[in-house]
Amino acid sequence: MDIYSRYSEKEHSPKSLVKVGRIATLLLVIVGCVWAPIVGSFDSLYDYIQKFWGLIQPGILAAFLFGILWKKVPSQAVIGGMILNVPVYGALLLMDEFLLPADGKIAFLHYMMITFVIVCIYITVVTLRTPQQAEATIPVKFDYDVRLSPVVKVWSALIFLSTVALYWFFR
Repeated sequence: MDIYSRYSEKEHSPKSLVKVGRIATLLLVIVGCVWAPIVGSFDSLYDYIQKFWGLIQPGILAAFLFGILWKKVPSQAVIGGMILNVPVYGALLLMDEFLLPADGKIAFLHYMMITFVIVCIYITVVTLRTPQQAEATIPVKFDYDVRLSPVVKVWSALIFLSTVALYWFFR
């Protein structure tokens, strides 16, 4: 409702908001029912989550690394790399599922690395062909102090020490 109300151009009656909410709920239930067998086809929920993250992780990692290390990378190269990530990783998983024998399966982390390398090559080629002319700067919108308060430092130290103590105790 917040999204619909915020981005709609006119005011809506409570009755129309309820109607849109019911339609959105019905659509989400249908999507959930269609997606459930896909999740069930994996060995475990952990396996599903790990493989699913491969559809976005390599592209996001490449975007961050190139953004930090190379100031001439245009935004089009990074966006294209993140979009390219999905079909490359998906194709590698499909290849593993349908083309390789059961005893020749490759770990999904290797496919994530292969995808990362391909995305990095794509970003590099696009950047070399059409580098960004002016270095991008992040505008400062607010003038405020970002130093940590003493309370945050104390709590951080306590959490760290608790983690070390728990690790030591349960090792």
